[in-house]
Amino acid sequence: MNIMGIEDLDFTNVDDNLKHLTKNQVLEVINKYYDGVNVDKILEDYKINVATTRLVRIFPRLFIDKVCEKCGERLIVEFKSKSTSKPIDLTKAYCPSCGHRENAYCTCNYCRTKRQEAEEAREQRLKTRIENLDHEIVQEESLSQKDKLYLSVVLRAAMSEDVGIIEPISKLERKLTPSEEWTVELMKTLIARDLISVSAESDLDVFMEEKDFLSYPVLDVKYNINVEPYDGNYENMIKRLMYPDPEQFDTDFCYDMWKKVALSECEEYLLFEMNKVRYNFSPGKKTYMVLESLTEHFSTGQIYNIIYRSVANSTKRYQSGEITKKHAQNLVISFCEHMGERAVAENWNMVSYGRRYDLPESVISEVLFNSIMQISSLGFFEKPTRDFR
Repeated sequence: MNIMGIEDLDFTNVDDNLKHLTKNQVLEVINKYYDGVNVDKILEDYKINVATTRLVRIFPRLFIDKVCEKCGERLIVEFKSKSTSKPIDLTKAYCPSCGHRENAYCTCNYCRTKRQEAEEAREQRLKTRIENLDHEIVQEESLSQKDKLYLSVVLRAAMSEDVGIIEPISKLERKLTPSEEWTVELMKTLIARDLISVSAESDLDVFMEEKDFLSYPVLDVKYNINVEPYDGNYENMIKRLMYPDPEQFDTDFCYDMWKKVALSECEEYLLFEMNKVRYNFSPGKKTYMVLESLTEHFSTGQIYNIIYRSVANSTKRYQSGEITKKHAQNLVISFCEHMGERAVAENWNMVSYGRRYDLPESVISEVLFNSIMQISSLGFFEKPTRDFR
């Protein structure tokens, strides 16, 4: 390697160990180093008092034939060890005046300011787009039974202290429903019905901005409430929505929701037990059909019993070497089906298991069973029925 001349070197801050040398001698040292001359000999000939591994670190910086796009100064680069693949890496060049580096991660004042301005412009653009999203105000008296149940669940769990905003569902310690799929469905239902709309107070980093639409994860944003109170009093309406009158919910709706909660809780427990024994299991149509059939005859607590014993039986056969692991995990739902049918046919007195502490009751279960149906723990320990009042 041959440096063009001393004018290509930055002698602004020469290392103390090189100050006894002329500029030409410094240039000679650099050229000899990269030409492969023994480093100990260079140190001896030029009376440089540093360790051999430190020599390259005290070289002055090198000017390259490129100027800073921000201030017009020539860019510089630092010398690297001759053993590296790129002793002079032009991608590492920077401006000695303003500190600018020609990459996306530059931290010079100019780039920091530009990034800040771009971020502020994006935030303002996003807030404007969010505020201008089309949605209609829904009259309180037009709410369906499902609307009222879902709103009660969300408001109880995620309402801000000033009752103005619904906080992000993903930040809650409690689960709205037994499964994330149902929770997403619940939120999408409220959004589709225009009962809630995304708030400009949300964390804007979660939004994906496209030309014609704005996308966001429904569980990670804040929401406004788009319901108009029939009496003109917003806080009274929030109270009515959080604690709806049980008489507003008919028997068929409560029965259907009871079955849905029971089915979801049984799926949650099935996955819990399968994961506990490290079965790689994903529920399919047959699983849901079997669980739904079980809810016609048994309480959630009794189905917990059936699931626990079915997983234990299949695991025992797998551990004994009788069947493969894949066969064992596929047998679980068949065991559940068979045990349920035998229990019905032989009129078993099926013991009911209790809730597990690590599978706490969801908010929708509490609202439905305690507030609306007013049957409390019977929602878990009794099978779904229309005869609950």
